[in-house]
Amino acid sequence: MTDSTLALVCCLDAFARLFEEWECYHWIPSRRQRRPAGKLSLAEMLFIMGLFHISADKDCKNFWLYGLPQEYRDCCGDLPSHSRFVSLKPRLLLPFYLLLHSFRGPTTGIYFAESTKGTVCHNARIHRNRVFQELAKRGYSTMGWFFGFKLHLLIHPKGHR
Repeated sequence: MTDSTLALVCCLDAFARLFEEWECYHWIPSRRQRRPAGKLSLAEMLFIMGLFHISADKDCKNFWLYGLPQEYRDCCGDLPSHSRFVSLKPRLLLPFYLLLHSFRGPTTGIYFAESTKGTVCHNARIHRNRVFQELAKRGYSTMGWFFGFKLHLLIHPKGHR
């Protein structure tokens, strides 16, 4: 493992310990018994998700089976199956968001905006559409009318989102 990777693992481990400590005091206590600890710690799951997002793989399953380098597999110990890891991913939403938010760049006040459309279906089939029925709306872009979503991205001059 390189020095930068080791530094990232140490940073993620410290963040995971702080998050788990914060989580113990800020959630409403439950009377249910907690499940036993899994094969992967929160820091290891965050590290694997970070590796996935910087990899060239388009889907998580191919990354899990073929893209995760052997050196990182050895560091994590006994990895669960891909389906088990996918079932654990919703637990990572809040910590991964907080981690990315803490890594964001400084605010400069100058931003470049870009938007793109995400069509759900062709305009002729809007009334028959059932996918994202409550969420998708009609919109207009430079290419004309569409039915779906509009994705907006803000970037400041230093290249951070």
